[in-house]
Amino acid sequence: VFYVIRGIAEATVHETEFVVTTGGRFLVPRGNQYGIVNLSDKNPCQLFFVQVRSADSNL
Repeated sequence: VFYVIRGIAEATVHETEFVVTTGGRFLVPRGNQYGIVNLSDKNPCQLFFVQVRSADSNL
């Protein structure tokens, strides 16, 4: 899961492109390729990323 803390970016998940802005979020399903491009030439886009996994019952 990606969350946009600040800025604007173009994201591509598999073959789907979309724009995400501050407060937006998107999920990359397991096994999919993805890309993220900052759309501002002046300000960095800040993202938060977390990898979601199922619990391992052997722990």
